[in-house]
Amino acid sequence: MKRIAIVLLVALNLALVAAVVFHAAAEPATAQVVGGGADYVTMTTTVGSNEEVLLVIDLRTRRLGAWQYDHNRRQLIPYAGRDLARDFQAGR
Repeated sequence: MKRIAIVLLVALNLALVAAVVFHAAAEPATAQVVGGGADYVTMTTTVGSNEEVLLVIDLRTRRLGAWQYDHNRRQLIPYAGRDLARDFQAGR
């Protein structure tokens, strides 16, 4: 009975490790409020050598904000924001 329990626990652990490995290859996270109280779109992306960046677009003011997570300091480092309305008007 003890041997069966150990084999089942090992099999369960192997299945969990496989799930974590395959889940790590998932697409970047995205979120959007539909009909909610805020007009924001958020997403993550990878830049440089696997550095994660959080992007937030304010749909009401048409501004983009970006933050990169610094693993050493364990905090978000902000990038300069962009005025998307002005940026897209410049291309006309």
